Amino acid sequence: MEENQKKEILSENFVSLLGIKGGFKCQKITHDNGVDLHVIRVAHNNYSGDTRCFDDPRTLLFQLKATTNKEITRGKDFIKYDLRIKNYNDLVYSRILENGVPIILVLCILPDSEESWFKLSDNSLSIFSEAYYYIADSNAEIDNNLSTKRIEIKTANRFDFNSMEKLHKEIYRL
Repeated sequence: MEENQKKEILSENFVSLLGIKGGFKCQKITHDNGVDLHVIRVAHNNYSGDTRCFDDPRTLLFQLKATTNKEITRGKDFIKYDLRIKNYNDLVYSRILENGVPIILVLCILPDSEESWFKLSDNSLSIFSEAYYYIADSNAEIDNNLSTKRIEIKTANRFDFNSMEKLHKEIYRL
């Protein structure tokens, strides 16, 4: 398996595991056009005395990227990453659409050495990754560059167990 395929699978599973912890389910898009995962909040109601689960129709749209430490630039409060222009423009275009839900980039950063990505012991599996999310500014414009766009992601946008709930509330103004 190629390294990029491994990174892609790892990022999907990393985000999905965080979603499970936060009460969200992630559905992989098999033939994607800029969105890799639909993230659905599992809500609960208590009609007729029974607690029932249902899918909140207000979904989050995630574009996933995985890279290694050597492929990013770190600053005091930010990370710089060269995103393919097609992917950048997808993020921007989703902000331009009236009443559109923005596509959220989740960037998973892995150690440089593939051997350091996982650790399996007798009773645990550890994934060594950190992740950050990025939403294009509402005033961002489509870029006509031919290759990449360097984006700056705030380190305050660390993607963790609480991020999906936070993003859901922020995007849908709950």
